[in-house]
Amino acid sequence: MRNVLRILFLGAGKRLSLLEDFLTAGQAEEIKLSLYCAELEPHAPAGAVAKILQAPRFDSNDFSKWLMAQGRVTNFDVIIPNMDSATVALSAVRKPLIESGAWPVVSSAPLCRQMEDKIEADRWFSAHGFTVPGRSGWPRIFKRRLGFGSRGQVTVSDDSERTQFLASIDDPSSYIEQDVVKGQEYSVDAYVARDGRLVAAMPRLRMEVIDGEVNTSLSTQHPEIAAISQKLFSIDGWQGPLTAQFIDTINGPVLLEVNPRFGGGVTHSIHCGLDMPRWILRERLGLPLPINAPWLAGSLMMRCRRDIFFDQQI
Repeated sequence: MRNVLRILFLGAGKRLSLLEDFLTAGQAEEIKLSLYCAELEPHAPAGAVAKILQAPRFDSNDFSKWLMAQGRVTNFDVIIPNMDSATVALSAVRKPLIESGAWPVVSSAPLCRQMEDKIEADRWFSAHGFTVPGRSGWPRIFKRRLGFGSRGQVTVSDDSERTQFLASIDDPSSYIEQDVVKGQEYSVDAYVARDGRLVAAMPRLRMEVIDGEVNTSLSTQHPEIAAISQKLFSIDGWQGPLTAQFIDTINGPVLLEVNPRFGGGVTHSIHCGLDMPRWILRERLGLPLPINAPWLAGSLMMRCRRDIFFDQQI
């Protein structure tokens, strides 16, 4: 193993705090890290601590060629996706990357494809016995099947509005239709080791959400959601950091989606004890991970703005 680990993040340009957590983990493991970010644009906040590499779109045919070519030049040790399309692209070339000596921290290709597509994910959840939103009441919500955050979501209150909305779009099959589920929103951040073992899972109450991204959250014990998460992430195929979204209704938790990557509020879970950056480093270094890692309940995270400047570079 080299004295420096080279880590490539796919689409982590705005996730400066996460990259700083990796640098902290490197210090804890006494290993120097060299960080890179594959981005569409040459400037991103992550450039404060990482080298930005301009890359094709993750969903383009050119990306896998770019990744393999860049990997031969840079010799990445670890590659981590941070967008849904990046998980699909990375999982598709998982085998040749491993053969080249890199570790793509990503779940299986079938799972990544299914989780990116909200319709396929909903079918997968139902097939595995998890409760999902129904399609029989009002109001209902239409979400883009390949969308992210809350972008493109439309709520209809009755059949007339539903008919009007469907007539206004070119391709109704590009949306998933579900009942609006009422209750408290939770995220669960989890980590599955390379051997398939669930190391830890922590529920977070999403107290304030802006454009689909959590702004305020509270780490909390929720035995029912914890039990569902244990069952969910014990299924074969998961690997690395994961985030599940639930709504806790009066009839129990409803599973909305799973992102097979770091979630938007994962720095809160890292702060509470799910030190996933350090676990990734330890796995790459061949070191053991904790068993049922403990975490801090009752921790409140509140986000604020932070400014990054790139002088004389544009």
